[in-house]
Amino acid sequence: MVTTPSAPRPDAPAPILPILKWVGGKTRLLPTLTELYGGQSRIIEPFFGGGALSFRLASTAAAPLRVRANDALTPVVAIYRAVRADVEGFITQVDEFADPYLALDRKEDRRAYYYAVRQRYMTGELDGPAPLFFMLWCAYSGMYRTGTTYPGRFNTSHGFGKERAGFCHPERLRAAATLMGNWEFSSGDFADCLDDVGADSFVLLDPPYRGTYGGYTGDGFS
Repeated sequence: MVTTPSAPRPDAPAPILPILKWVGGKTRLLPTLTELYGGQSRIIEPFFGGGALSFRLASTAAAPLRVRANDALTPVVAIYRAVRADVEGFITQVDEFADPYLALDRKEDRRAYYYAVRQRYMTGELDGPAPLFFMLWCAYSGMYRTGTTYPGRFNTSHGFGKERAGFCHPERLRAAATLMGNWEFSSGDFADCLDDVGADSFVLLDPPYRGTYGGYTGDGFS
C-alpha cells in the first residue's frame, strides 16, 4: 500500500511535547523520523519511553492517528494511563511533591528532599505514578534506573536541582491527556506489538543501542 505524507493541519497548534524527561529521547531526531513517515493512520512504538515521535505525529497530522504505545517499564506506562484517566487529579498529586521541593532554595536541601522521596518510593511506602513522575523530572538527565537492593524500583540520582515553577508542565499534561484519548497502552515484550502490524502501520523500533545506557531494569538488555 502506497501512502503519502500527512500534512500538518492548517490551524494546528504547536506540536505537543512529550510529558516525560527521558534519556535517549528522539526529539533531536524528529526531523529525520518525520521524513520517513508516509501518512499511515497507526503509529506503533514498542519501546515507547518518552514517545517523542508519537506526540509529534499525533498532534500535527491532518487526521486523528491511532497509537500503540508499549514499554516494558510498567510504572512508566502507568504514568500515561493516569494522565489520561484524570489529568487534574494527577497534577494535584504531583504538586504535593513539587511544591515543597520548589520551596527549598538551596540545592543541598532539594537533594535531601528528593532522596527522602526516593527512599520512601524504593521501600514501597510511596507508590503510584505521581511520585515517579516528579522524580523523573528532578532526576539526573531524566534517566530511569533500577537497582538490586530494591529490585524493580526507581533509584536514579538527583539532578542539578535548578527546577523552576511549572517544571512538571501542567499545560502539557492537559494537552497530552486529550491527545492520548484513543491510544492503546501496553507493558510487555516488544515482539508482541508486531503481531498486528498492518500495511497502514508506521513502526519505530528504538531499543537502547549497543554500547549506550541500557540499565532501565535489573537484567538490562541483551
